[in-house]
Amino acid sequence: MKMMKYLLTALIAFLTPFLFAQNVTRIYYLDTQVATSIPDSARFYLDLSVQGDTLYQYTEYDKAGVRRAEGFAIRITPMLERHDRYTTFYPNQQKHREGRYFRNQPMGIWRTYYPNGKLQEMGVWSKNPRPYEAPLRYLLTTYADSTGQMLVTQGHGTVSLYDPQGRVQEVGSYHEGLKDSVWVGYQENGIKAYEETYVAGVLQEGRSFDAQGKTYPYTALETPIGFDAEGVVNFIASSVRYPAAAQRAESQGTVILNFLIDTQGVPQDIRVSSSPDPVLTKEAIRVIQLSKGKWKPATKRGKAVANRFTIPIPFKLI
Repeated sequence: MKMMKYLLTALIAFLTPFLFAQNVTRIYYLDTQVATSIPDSARFYLDLSVQGDTLYQYTEYDKAGVRRAEGFAIRITPMLERHDRYTTFYPNQQKHREGRYFRNQPMGIWRTYYPNGKLQEMGVWSKNPRPYEAPLRYLLTTYADSTGQMLVTQGHGTVSLYDPQGRVQEVGSYHEGLKDSVWVGYQENGIKAYEETYVAGVLQEGRSFDAQGKTYPYTALETPIGFDAEGVVNFIASSVRYPAAAQRAESQGTVILNFLIDTQGVPQDIRVSSSPDPVLTKEAIRVIQLSKGKWKPATKRGKAVANRFTIPIPFKLI
């Protein structure tokens, strides 16, 4: 336990630009919730304090310094792992959502509120009786409109979801707390954006449409970033060239990079999360740039979307 506490302290010291108050630490994070030692590359940050041996209490802020969440975590580096109570806030600081996590997985009762403070929905996260589909599932118990009128009670009812400007975003039904039958989503101009069919909360098929009317069929709402058959680990292992200058300086360690894979599968906007040596950083970036043409973009409702990816590139002297 003493060694674990020492390692955690060392990691915090490495990743934190400054300590601004007694027992309170600021840590910066990338989009993917990976900690970074470079504040300019961060998208949000945490101000945290230690609660016991392994629990951290934190307040989360966006890059402009506006509070957006409060909660607890059992791990803060290299990735944030939420645990126990969690609350998010609207920009006006009204409560938005509240619930609990268990090792980064939502659990138990969660509530969502409208900006006016009225309850929007309540549901329960629990183990999925069909874990081959997903380890957890969310059962909606109640849903109300912004005036308080109940649209879903005891898991049954039809809802129309609206954006902040009052435009219809999505219409569909719940049966026993799960999405059921046909759900339709709409663009801001009122044109149909997608149509999906559900059975007991499981997507059977869907079709999305672009501005030109092209149809994109899908059976999964999202798919992650992919790599060609060689595999990203094998590609990196065969492509890295240990810089001579780093060898002479006996420099080693792991460079962690975060970058965007655009809709064409091209790495863009490469950011350094952490690195032991600028020479090693340069080589790691070269390898990622060399991987152009090997990535498969993530998809959302059948369409390619830009998404960020984080990867560690190790350098070890033998």
